[in-house]
Amino acid sequence: QLTALQRARDWQAIQHGSSAAALQAFLKTYPQGPESSEARQRLSTLAYQVRLADVHSKAAAEHKREQLQARFGKVLHEVVVIAPANPNANYQVASEPMTEADANAACAALEQAHQSCSLMQRPGSPG
Repeated sequence: QLTALQRARDWQAIQHGSSAAALQAFLKTYPQGPESSEARQRLSTLAYQVRLADVHSKAAAEHKREQLQARFGKVLHEVVVIAPANPNANYQVASEPMTEADANAACAALEQAHQSCSLMQRPGSPG
């Protein structure tokens, strides 16, 4: 019963505007329960990211991530580096996962600030 109360309290704390990272952390702590089912469902809607750059090296990607985080953190919340799936591909610098509508709105705002961007489906997302 104490776990159920703590789970409900923790869920209440992240309910509005929760990021993919917050939802994943919640599910790691509370894999079972009604709030966990809702967290999984909400996480499944965060299937898009805004691609900002393709970079050859990990160091260059991290440098670009820091620049873009400083410049567009208010719009994108979190900028991340995505490692290539194979050794001949580039690192990608992208937003945190978000809904398609949020990704479209973020990309439109970035384009107004003269930052190129495109939508991409989050690796591992259904569809």
